[in-house]
Amino acid sequence: MTLGSWFGRFILSVFFVAGYTTYFSSRFYQQLVEGGDDRPRLLNNRLILLLIPLVVTLGLQLAAATAPSDQGLYLNLQLFITSYTLLDENQEEWEYALNWFIFAMFWMLNHPFDAHLFLLVAVVFTALYFVIRRWQYTIHYHRLANTIFAIAVSVLYWSTYVGLGRDEAILNPIIFFIMSGYAFFYWLSIHRREEERERMLRELNEDTLTGARSLKMFLTISEEQFHEAVQQNEPLAVAVIDIDRFKMFNDDYGHAAGDAVLIGITKIIQRVLEADGGRAGLYRTGGEEMTIVMPGYTLVDASRLIHLCWANVRSERIIFEGNRFRCTISAGVTEREDDDMSLLAMTKRADGSLYMSKQRGRDCVTVNGIGDARSGRESTMMNYTFFTQPIVRISDNSIVSNEMLLRVYDHGKWTLPHNFDVTVPTIINLMQRAVNNLEVPSLCMNFELRELVDPEIKDALINYMNDQGGKCAIVVELDHMDDYASFRQVAPDYLAAGIKFTIDSVGIEGTYAQFAPVLDLFTYAKMPLNELRRLHDEDKIRELIRYWESVAKTHNLTFILQGIETDRDIHLANDFAVTMGQGYYFSRPVLPRIL
Repeated sequence: MTLGSWFGRFILSVFFVAGYTTYFSSRFYQQLVEGGDDRPRLLNNRLILLLIPLVVTLGLQLAAATAPSDQGLYLNLQLFITSYTLLDENQEEWEYALNWFIFAMFWMLNHPFDAHLFLLVAVVFTALYFVIRRWQYTIHYHRLANTIFAIAVSVLYWSTYVGLGRDEAILNPIIFFIMSGYAFFYWLSIHRREEERERMLRELNEDTLTGARSLKMFLTISEEQFHEAVQQNEPLAVAVIDIDRFKMFNDDYGHAAGDAVLIGITKIIQRVLEADGGRAGLYRTGGEEMTIVMPGYTLVDASRLIHLCWANVRSERIIFEGNRFRCTISAGVTEREDDDMSLLAMTKRADGSLYMSKQRGRDCVTVNGIGDARSGRESTMMNYTFFTQPIVRISDNSIVSNEMLLRVYDHGKWTLPHNFDVTVPTIINLMQRAVNNLEVPSLCMNFELRELVDPEIKDALINYMNDQGGKCAIVVELDHMDDYASFRQVAPDYLAAGIKFTIDSVGIEGTYAQFAPVLDLFTYAKMPLNELRRLHDEDKIRELIRYWESVAKTHNLTFILQGIETDRDIHLANDFAVTMGQGYYFSRPVLPRIL
């Protein structure tokens, strides 16, 4: 055969390999490999993947039989396809065995039968079957191992081929080796890009220090799990965990010790989660803070799992440079409720319960605001708190007054108290604490009429105002009037002390009828915009604002629009020239420490 023919065979072989290897990185091939979670579909895809090289191999066999002059070219290409299919480390055992059968079948088809040769090849093939399967990945992507594989296959194939000329016996293995080299470096570059992509994904999705899932992953996957739970009406639980006295490890032993504690506790918790079925995911969401999202878990299941984590952390020791650290964790647990709009609402409740665990002395688990006896911190106490929300002049956002809002921490969340039965000294103490932190010393407070007519409360409020000597303004807000005669009797004493009154529910049906007999005793009329939006459409709300503006003007009341949260609400206030407003648009309060 001439040099030109050999060169042409070489060019055709390389181009064939280039096209064939490109097929393995094509979108079509990747879609067949992935197949999704549907097992029948995946099996069908795998059969297609086996069928494609088989059809190509049969075509090359036919070409070799009909074109004897180019038989070496076609058989070399066939050898490449059948041998390199064996290096796919992603194939299952049955696929690997079937590919070996195809490889052996075409080998025997192109080699005349000889009993001694057949026995030798059978022994070699049996050994190669297990060697290649055992070190499949290494042979595929390690240069030396791949080179040995290419040389061994090509030399064994062509040295046992009958009737082969001396030139072809040398040049066919050389061309095969070049084809193998091209394929190796191509697949190696693809493999390294894939490894780099996976590494970057791991860095994005995993916390590099602990191996827990990352905050970025928490913000995406956990939110998806929340919406899926809502759509499927399935349970979902969340726990927020904090390592107790973590700063001590850093301060006393160095940051390396702190890292060791973080890593050790993460491994303990992950082991517990995996033993429980692996449905719950652990995320590192802060320095020493972790969050566990538990799809499919009821509150009872979640409490059991978190107590297991708590107990395992307590019972194990984390070893660092000869030190055996005894570590503990505090945790807060909650479950999804029907009114939760996002996972953030759940994590806030869980975080509140975590804070209560810290308040109770750490090393315990609090479930929806209640400490569990298993962690030695059982408690049924109710926790009260307050915050202030400013009432502002809309034109310049200047603060006019501040409303003190009370909340109770019950079953894992802050809610409006149904009955805030505290002592009179506590009420005065709350007022004083609030006033001391106000930029404008004017405080609005909600009271029931029965409280205002109580002599003890009445005297305490009036005495407080007298003690202030005009340094503080107090406004009492009432949302209903069920005994205007009693109110008329006590109101003058409050007014004489400088305490003013606000109607806190204008726009609600029946409000005008309740308050009409005593409107002359009030200074302010407040409309709860957010509450009305749950009851009426926009046209009705505009009608109510227009009506109560006229009532306020007639009775010399200052009109306040409460619940302003968006630009739309501001535009609504400006449309009616409302001068005073209140809501999250001006200030979003943060709940302070538990009292």
